[in-house]
Amino acid sequence: MTIVIDMWRMSLICRDVKPDNILLDKDGHCKLGDFGLAALGIVEGKKAIGQCGTKRYMAPEVITTFCFKCYSFLFFYGSVTFVI
Repeated sequence: MTIVIDMWRMSLICRDVKPDNILLDKDGHCKLGDFGLAALGIVEGKKAIGQCGTKRYMAPEVITTFCFKCYSFLFFYGSVTFVI
């Protein structure tokens, strides 16, 4: 969960969170990889436009409106946590 807090502090959303992009280091700590679709500067009131990422893990508002908001990452996080 600390990754979510850290990303909010940096105004960053990773738009392709999925199990394939969660890596383990040699000590067994989880690392989030593949920031190729990340958006920087997304704070409350701002949004990233476009539908990118893996649809299976996308928040419903992203699929219907093509907009990533700062809280859209929570849906990714919850979906991936449920699958893992």
